[in-house]
Amino acid sequence: MSDFNLPIVNEWYDTKSYPNNVTRISEKYIDPYWSGNIWVIKGSEASLVVDTGTGIVSPIPIIESITNTPLIAAASCHYYDHAGGLHYFDRRCSHLLDAAVISDSANDMGAGHFNQFAVFSALPNKEFKLGAYYPISTISSDLLSDGFIFDLGNRSIEVLHIPGRTPGSLVFWEEKTGNLFGGETVFVDPYLNNFPPENVQSYEDGLKRLCQYPVSTIFGGHFEPFSGKELIDLVGSEIGRYQ
Repeated sequence: MSDFNLPIVNEWYDTKSYPNNVTRISEKYIDPYWSGNIWVIKGSEASLVVDTGTGIVSPIPIIESITNTPLIAAASCHYYDHAGGLHYFDRRCSHLLDAAVISDSANDMGAGHFNQFAVFSALPNKEFKLGAYYPISTISSDLLSDGFIFDLGNRSIEVLHIPGRTPGSLVFWEEKTGNLFGGETVFVDPYLNNFPPENVQSYEDGLKRLCQYPVSTIFGGHFEPFSGKELIDLVGSEIGRYQ
């Protein structure tokens, strides 16, 4: 991988707003398969940040331009593109079963594949070297479990433990709006990459569970949001795919 002739940019992130005070932050110079979405759910008393990107550049300044309420960051899984920026936050949440990986400085959270295959169209600074990225480990301040409720003041977000992609994979459900923040578990991959979950049976069971929720919109860990009406079709295509 070469950084020859790639431009240096000042603004690493892009933002897009959605109804109900939801904002997506993306690392716009990295192929979106290799860099996860950062979702900011703005509340009156606190704002929940679902996933934190690679952490190559701190997302804090751009998040603080979106909301002035205290930030709670939650990693949907232990992969580098979801938990890589977790260390920037004071309140850092993950599931117990993934927290050990996130805190282990000897574990690259899957970044080896990123260094080998990720496609960049620009660089954040002249010091950054392609192929040499390594996520910064951090200790989670809060360990989440299934059914935990984030109280953001005027809205609440429920944690759903959906193991499979990783042992501690999480999705985040807002009953009031019907919004589901799918993390690494639920997203539509236009590339149709072959990316087997760590536990196929748990993954399939979790997807079936999600079909029981009256989902209006799914804000996935990668690529574009999609309608809840598409969830059953997505689950149907995933069930049995990795058997």
